[in-house]
Amino acid sequence: MEIKRMFKSVKMLSVFIIYLDQVTMSTLQDQREYCATLLSQYDPELLASFKWEMSHGIERFFLLSYCLACCWPGLGAKSDLRIVKQWAELDFVFPSQAAQRIAIERNYYTRGSSVPIDVDVNHRQGVPSRIFVTIPRFGPGRPVTLGTVEPDGRIKGYPDYSWHDNQGNNCAGLTSVFRVAIDECQRLWVMDTGKIGDTQNCPPQLLAFDLTTDKLIYRHVVNQSSYSDISLFITPVLDIRSRGAGVGYPFARCW
Repeated sequence: MEIKRMFKSVKMLSVFIIYLDQVTMSTLQDQREYCATLLSQYDPELLASFKWEMSHGIERFFLLSYCLACCWPGLGAKSDLRIVKQWAELDFVFPSQAAQRIAIERNYYTRGSSVPIDVDVNHRQGVPSRIFVTIPRFGPGRPVTLGTVEPDGRIKGYPDYSWHDNQGNNCAGLTSVFRVAIDECQRLWVMDTGKIGDTQNCPPQLLAFDLTTDKLIYRHVVNQSSYSDISLFITPVLDIRSRGAGVGYPFARCW
């Protein structure tokens, strides 16, 4: 139920942002007056009424989106932002046509069901940067939960497809990833919730990959005594200390 509530809240926020994006102000003064009107109508008690559907993180996202929606028309003319990739729906790289066919037959892959949540960029010298995206498994039909964006826009499972071809049946792979973090030592930290929908298929785990080799270099499986059925491990938080090549102290924020 918790995941369903959160997904409902995200959908509500998306509609809210799209609505604001469609509003056109003829002048900057009109824009300011419009935003002032919106802010005067904002009721903190109304947002509090959704406390069972919206975590503090989602609430902050709501307020940030609110501000950006108001400010963006005035900032857009000065912005150097550009679209790197965009999708009507996500498509994926499969190791073979047979693997794709099996994924469809077993309901591991349902077109249009995959929603990206997080993105991070691995900046590299001399070679193109890599864009990482996470696709939590709110339910079946998501063939990959962590991947890189290929030049043609398809998502390729990271570090390879075998880590994802399990749907919760192989806890040595990746079950459902919400967020990742890349540190200054070229390590990708991954927080795997272990859940598909509301079902805890595997224990939550924190993993680290060496981005120069794409090999697993660290894995910590969360002890069962440290979480309950309603726990959802989402965000890895890193504290990098300068000592030699750099020592990382990872922490996972549990929501």
